[in-house]
Amino acid sequence: MRMRLIVCLGLAVLIAAAFYYQAALNRQPPDTEQIVALLEKGQFAVERKDVRAAFSLISRDYHDSVGLNYTSVRAYIVDAMRSDAQPDVTIMRPAIRIKGDKAEVEARVLVTDLKGAEQPLFDHDLIISLRKEKARKYLIFSTHAWRIAAVEGLQGVMSEF
Repeated sequence: MRMRLIVCLGLAVLIAAAFYYQAALNRQPPDTEQIVALLEKGQFAVERKDVRAAFSLISRDYHDSVGLNYTSVRAYIVDAMRSDAQPDVTIMRPAIRIKGDKAEVEARVLVTDLKGAEQPLFDHDLIISLRKEKARKYLIFSTHAWRIAAVEGLQGVMSEF
């Protein structure tokens, strides 16, 4: 009985060590690739109306020149996802500029309704400010992830709501 316990504990330690070693070797891709992946994740989250995925991209320190913060952005996202529209998101000509742990993406964002609405739901040039923040990988390992810290270019958009 005691031998089984020792063997089980030994196996658990080996598995944990192998998991940790694999995670340490699993290096993050370059910043540009991470930012492109963030944009794609946001695009797919809006198209699938996945509030959790969309909101995972927003920094808790979000604030912009329109006066939106983390809480108010959450309300807008939830409200937008409840609409009957079937959104199709296109991010055109993204220009990514990275400076250390901060970055900007300048792009035209077009959201149309696949249900056949004549007018686009959203068609604006935006400047998306990103910040690299502490995060967890596999809930255990400390890492960093890019998050949206602000969006500029929403002044005309907010008057539409």
